[in-house]
Amino acid sequence: MNRDQIHQILNQLGTQADKSLGQNFLVNEKVIQAIVLEAHRFSATSLIEIGPGLGALTNHWLPLWSLEKISLIELDSDFAGYWKAKNFLVYEADALRWSWNQVESAKNTVLVSNLPYQIAASLVIDRSQDPQPLAGMVLMFQKEVAQRIQVSFGDSNFGMLAVISQTFWKIKKVIDASQNDFYPPPKIRSRVLSFTPQQSQIENRQRFLHFVKLAFSHPRKKLISNLKSEFEMDRLQVLYADLKLAEAVRPHQLSPAQYQSLFLRTLSFSTSIG
Repeated sequence: MNRDQIHQILNQLGTQADKSLGQNFLVNEKVIQAIVLEAHRFSATSLIEIGPGLGALTNHWLPLWSLEKISLIELDSDFAGYWKAKNFLVYEADALRWSWNQVESAKNTVLVSNLPYQIAASLVIDRSQDPQPLAGMVLMFQKEVAQRIQVSFGDSNFGMLAVISQTFWKIKKVIDASQNDFYPPPKIRSRVLSFTPQQSQIENRQRFLHFVKLAFSHPRKKLISNLKSEFEMDRLQVLYADLKLAEAVRPHQLSPAQYQSLFLRTLSFSTSIG
Protein backbone atom coordinates (compact mmCIF):
# COMPACT_ATOMS: atom_id res chain seq x y z
CA MET A 1 0.00 0.00 0.00
CA ASN A 2 1.52 3.31 -1.08
CA ARG A 3 0.91 6.87 0.06
CA ASP A 4 -1.52 7.64 -2.77
CA GLN A 5 -3.67 4.63 -1.85
CA ILE A 6 -3.64 5.71 1.81
CA HIS A 7 -4.79 9.21 0.85
CA GLN A 8 -7.53 7.77 -1.33
CA ILE A 9 -8.96 5.51 1.38
CA LEU A 10 -8.69 8.19 4.07
CA ASN A 11 -10.59 10.59 1.79
CA GLN A 12 -13.28 7.96 1.17
CA LEU A 13 -13.66 7.49 4.92
CA GLY A 14 -13.59 11.21 5.54
CA THR A 15 -10.87 10.88 8.15
CA GLN A 16 -7.13 11.21 8.66
CA ALA A 17 -4.36 9.59 10.69
CA ASP A 18 -4.96 10.10 14.40
CA LYS A 19 -1.67 10.83 16.17
CA SER A 20 -3.28 10.22 19.57
CA LEU A 21 -3.88 6.59 18.54
CA GLY A 22 -0.37 6.18 17.15
CA GLN A 23 -1.60 5.79 13.57
CA ASN A 24 1.40 5.61 11.28
CA PHE A 25 0.71 3.45 8.23
CA LEU A 26 3.40 1.02 7.09
CA VAL A 27 4.32 1.58 3.43
CA ASN A 28 7.65 -0.25 2.98
CA GLU A 29 6.95 -3.54 1.19
CA LYS A 30 10.18 -5.13 2.42
CA VAL A 31 9.19 -4.57 6.05
CA ILE A 32 5.63 -5.73 5.36
CA GLN A 33 6.82 -8.96 3.74
CA ALA A 34 9.23 -9.66 6.61
CA ILE A 35 6.39 -9.40 9.14
CA VAL A 36 3.99 -11.50 7.08
CA LEU A 37 6.52 -14.27 6.43
CA GLU A 38 7.53 -14.39 10.11
CA ALA A 39 3.88 -14.72 11.12
CA HIS A 40 3.47 -17.54 8.60
CA ARG A 41 6.41 -19.39 10.18
CA PHE A 42 4.27 -20.22 13.24
CA SER A 43 1.87 -22.29 11.06
CA ALA A 44 -1.07 -21.10 13.14
CA THR A 45 -4.68 -21.77 12.19
CA SER A 46 -5.94 -18.48 13.66
CA LEU A 47 -4.58 -14.96 13.60
CA ILE A 48 -5.28 -11.84 15.63
CA GLU A 49 -4.15 -8.48 14.31
CA ILE A 50 -4.18 -5.39 16.51
CA GLY A 51 -4.66 -2.08 14.72
CA PRO A 52 -5.12 -3.20 11.10
CA GLY A 53 -5.52 0.43 10.04
CA LEU A 54 -5.88 0.45 6.25
CA GLY A 55 -4.54 -3.05 5.72
CA ALA A 56 -0.81 -2.91 4.96
CA LEU A 57 -0.59 -6.30 6.69
CA THR A 58 -4.23 -7.41 6.70
CA ASN A 59 -4.55 -7.75 2.95
CA HIS A 60 -1.73 -10.34 2.95
CA TRP A 61 -3.19 -12.89 5.37
CA LEU A 62 -5.62 -14.83 3.21
CA PRO A 63 -3.46 -15.08 0.05
CA LEU A 64 -0.50 -16.43 2.02
CA TRP A 65 -1.97 -19.36 3.92
CA SER A 66 -5.28 -20.92 4.84
CA LEU A 67 -6.44 -19.50 8.15
CA GLU A 68 -9.56 -20.78 9.85
CA LYS A 69 -10.12 -17.50 11.66
CA ILE A 70 -8.87 -13.92 11.39
CA SER A 71 -9.78 -11.46 14.16
CA LEU A 72 -9.07 -7.75 14.03
CA ILE A 73 -8.91 -5.51 17.10
CA GLU A 74 -9.34 -1.88 16.05
CA LEU A 75 -10.01 1.06 18.36
CA ASP A 76 -10.70 3.60 15.61
CA SER A 77 -14.41 3.43 14.70
CA ASP A 78 -13.83 4.55 11.08
CA PHE A 79 -11.27 1.82 10.45
CA ALA A 80 -13.35 -0.76 12.34
CA GLY A 81 -16.28 0.03 10.06
CA TYR A 82 -14.02 -0.21 7.01
CA TRP A 83 -13.10 -3.82 7.87
CA LYS A 84 -16.58 -4.80 8.97
CA ALA A 85 -17.78 -3.76 5.52
CA LYS A 86 -15.26 -6.22 4.09
CA ASN A 87 -16.80 -8.99 6.24
CA PHE A 88 -13.90 -9.35 8.66
CA LEU A 89 -14.47 -10.27 12.30
CA VAL A 90 -13.74 -6.97 14.02
CA TYR A 91 -13.62 -6.13 17.71
CA GLU A 92 -13.89 -2.38 18.16
CA ALA A 93 -11.89 -2.20 21.35
CA ASP A 94 -8.73 -1.20 23.16
CA ALA A 95 -6.38 -4.20 22.92
CA LEU A 96 -5.28 -3.69 26.54
CA ARG A 97 -8.88 -3.91 27.75
CA TRP A 98 -10.19 -6.53 25.36
CA SER A 99 -11.07 -9.84 27.02
CA TRP A 100 -8.30 -12.14 25.81
CA ASN A 101 -10.05 -15.19 27.26
CA GLN A 102 -12.17 -15.00 24.10
CA VAL A 103 -9.27 -16.61 22.22
CA GLU A 104 -10.57 -20.13 21.71
CA SER A 105 -7.31 -21.89 20.89
CA ALA A 106 -4.37 -19.76 21.98
CA LYS A 107 -1.78 -22.41 21.16
CA ASN A 108 -2.92 -22.28 17.51
CA THR A 109 -3.20 -18.47 17.33
CA VAL A 110 -0.54 -15.98 16.26
CA LEU A 111 -0.73 -12.32 17.25
CA VAL A 112 0.55 -9.71 14.80
CA SER A 113 0.62 -5.95 15.07
CA ASN A 114 2.21 -2.74 13.98
CA LEU A 115 1.60 -1.63 17.55
CA PRO A 116 0.66 1.82 18.75
CA TYR A 117 3.86 2.52 20.67
CA GLN A 118 2.07 3.62 23.83
CA ILE A 119 0.66 0.12 24.44
CA ALA A 120 3.56 -2.04 23.23
CA ALA A 121 5.32 -2.86 26.49
CA SER A 122 2.06 -3.36 28.39
CA LEU A 123 0.78 -5.77 25.76
CA VAL A 124 3.89 -7.96 26.03
CA ILE A 125 3.59 -8.06 29.83
CA ASP A 126 -0.12 -8.91 29.62
CA ARG A 127 0.36 -11.71 27.08
CA SER A 128 3.17 -13.10 29.23
CA GLN A 129 0.56 -13.61 31.97
CA ASP A 130 -1.75 -15.80 29.88
CA PRO A 131 -2.09 -19.32 31.35
CA GLN A 132 -2.15 -20.73 27.81
CA PRO A 133 0.38 -18.78 25.72
CA LEU A 134 -0.22 -17.86 22.12
CA ALA A 135 1.54 -19.82 19.39
CA GLY A 136 3.64 -16.74 18.76
CA MET A 137 3.70 -12.99 18.37
CA VAL A 138 5.19 -10.73 15.70
CA LEU A 139 5.14 -7.17 16.99
CA MET A 140 6.45 -3.76 15.95
CA PHE A 141 8.00 -1.59 18.66
CA GLN A 142 9.75 1.69 19.07
CA LYS A 143 13.36 0.60 18.62
CA GLU A 144 14.36 1.66 22.12
CA VAL A 145 11.57 -0.46 23.63
CA ALA A 146 12.64 -3.46 21.53
CA GLN A 147 16.18 -3.02 22.81
CA ARG A 148 14.92 -2.95 26.40
CA ILE A 149 13.13 -6.26 25.75
CA GLN A 150 16.23 -7.97 24.34
CA VAL A 151 18.92 -6.38 26.52
CA SER A 152 21.17 -8.78 28.44
CA PHE A 153 21.36 -8.85 32.22
CA GLY A 154 24.24 -6.84 33.59
CA ASP A 155 23.40 -3.92 31.33
CA SER A 156 22.05 -0.93 33.26
CA ASN A 157 18.97 -0.92 30.97
CA PHE A 158 18.05 -4.48 31.97
CA GLY A 159 14.75 -4.25 33.82
CA MET A 160 11.37 -5.73 34.60
CA LEU A 161 10.28 -5.79 30.94
CA ALA A 162 13.35 -7.82 29.94
CA VAL A 163 12.99 -10.30 32.81
CA ILE A 164 9.32 -11.03 32.07
CA SER A 165 9.79 -11.17 28.30
CA GLN A 166 12.87 -13.38 28.40
CA THR A 167 11.39 -15.71 31.01
CA PHE A 168 8.37 -16.67 28.94
CA TRP A 169 9.49 -16.11 25.33
CA LYS A 170 12.34 -16.80 22.95
CA ILE A 171 12.77 -13.47 21.22
CA LYS A 172 14.47 -12.60 17.95
CA LYS A 173 14.81 -9.50 15.82
CA VAL A 174 12.95 -9.69 12.50
CA ILE A 175 13.71 -6.34 10.86
CA ASP A 176 14.29 -2.67 11.59
CA ALA A 177 12.13 0.09 10.12
CA SER A 178 13.03 3.73 9.61
CA GLN A 179 10.79 6.76 9.89
CA ASN A 180 10.40 6.81 6.09
CA ASP A 181 8.87 3.33 6.09
CA PHE A 182 5.64 4.85 7.47
CA TYR A 183 3.13 7.45 6.45
CA PRO A 184 2.92 9.86 8.09
CA PRO A 185 6.50 9.29 9.29
CA PRO A 186 6.88 9.00 13.08
CA LYS A 187 9.72 10.77 14.88
CA ILE A 188 11.27 7.53 16.09
CA ARG A 189 12.78 4.36 14.61
CA SER A 190 11.08 0.97 14.86
CA ARG A 191 11.98 -2.69 15.22
CA VAL A 192 9.97 -5.86 14.68
CA LEU A 193 10.45 -8.70 17.17
CA SER A 194 9.23 -12.28 17.02
CA PHE A 195 8.17 -14.09 20.22
CA THR A 196 8.02 -17.87 20.56
CA PRO A 197 6.70 -19.26 23.87
CA GLN A 198 9.17 -21.21 25.97
CA GLN A 199 8.87 -23.42 29.03
CA SER A 200 9.56 -21.97 32.45
CA GLN A 201 9.31 -23.21 36.02
CA ILE A 202 6.83 -20.48 36.86
CA GLU A 203 3.27 -21.64 37.51
CA ASN A 204 1.81 -18.50 39.05
CA ARG A 205 2.73 -15.90 36.44
CA GLN A 206 0.93 -13.01 38.12
CA ARG A 207 2.73 -13.64 41.38
CA PHE A 208 6.05 -13.78 39.54
CA LEU A 209 5.24 -10.44 37.87
CA HIS A 210 4.57 -8.92 41.27
CA PHE A 211 7.89 -10.29 42.53
CA VAL A 212 9.86 -8.86 39.60
CA LYS A 213 8.12 -5.48 39.95
CA LEU A 214 9.13 -5.51 43.61
CA ALA A 215 12.72 -6.37 42.66
CA PHE A 216 12.92 -3.36 40.34
CA SER A 217 10.88 -0.98 42.51
CA HIS A 218 14.08 1.01 43.08
CA PRO A 219 16.34 -0.09 40.21
CA ARG A 220 19.55 1.53 41.51
CA LYS A 221 19.23 0.20 45.06
CA LYS A 222 20.49 -3.16 46.20
CA LEU A 223 18.09 -5.93 45.25
CA ILE A 224 17.88 -7.15 48.84
CA SER A 225 16.77 -3.66 49.94
CA ASN A 226 13.83 -3.83 47.57
CA LEU A 227 12.86 -7.36 48.62
CA LYS A 228 13.04 -6.75 52.37
CA SER A 229 9.87 -4.65 52.21
CA GLU A 230 7.94 -7.93 51.84
CA PHE A 231 10.35 -10.61 53.09
CA GLU A 232 12.18 -11.05 56.38
CA MET A 233 15.80 -9.95 56.12
CA ASP A 234 17.28 -12.98 57.89
CA ARG A 235 15.52 -15.35 55.47
CA LEU A 236 16.72 -13.35 52.51
CA GLN A 237 20.29 -13.52 53.78
CA VAL A 238 20.09 -17.32 54.10
CA LEU A 239 18.60 -17.54 50.62
CA TYR A 240 21.31 -15.29 49.20
CA ALA A 241 23.95 -17.52 50.74
CA ASP A 242 22.32 -20.66 49.31
CA LEU A 243 22.19 -19.12 45.83
CA LYS A 244 25.68 -17.63 46.17
CA LEU A 245 24.46 -14.08 45.64
CA ALA A 246 26.37 -11.10 46.98
CA GLU A 247 24.25 -8.85 49.19
CA ALA A 248 25.43 -5.87 47.16
CA VAL A 249 23.93 -7.23 43.90
CA ARG A 250 21.67 -4.77 42.04
CA PRO A 251 18.41 -5.75 40.28
CA HIS A 252 19.88 -5.52 36.76
CA GLN A 253 22.73 -7.92 37.60
CA LEU A 254 20.62 -11.10 37.92
CA SER A 255 19.68 -13.20 34.91
CA PRO A 256 16.07 -14.25 34.17
CA ALA A 257 17.01 -17.78 35.30
CA GLN A 258 18.30 -16.42 38.61
CA TYR A 259 15.09 -14.46 39.10
CA GLN A 260 13.10 -17.65 38.59
CA SER A 261 15.24 -19.50 41.16
CA LEU A 262 15.02 -16.66 43.65
CA PHE A 263 11.25 -16.37 43.24
CA LEU A 264 10.63 -20.11 43.59
CA ARG A 265 12.66 -20.25 46.79
CA THR A 266 10.69 -17.35 48.31
CA LEU A 267 7.44 -19.31 47.91
CA SER A 268 8.35 -21.24 51.05
CA PHE A 269 8.54 -18.04 53.08
CA SER A 270 5.73 -17.41 55.55
CA THR A 271 5.32 -13.85 54.26
CA SER A 272 3.36 -14.06 51.02
CA ILE A 273 3.32 -11.68 48.09
CA GLY A 274 0.64 -10.75 45.59
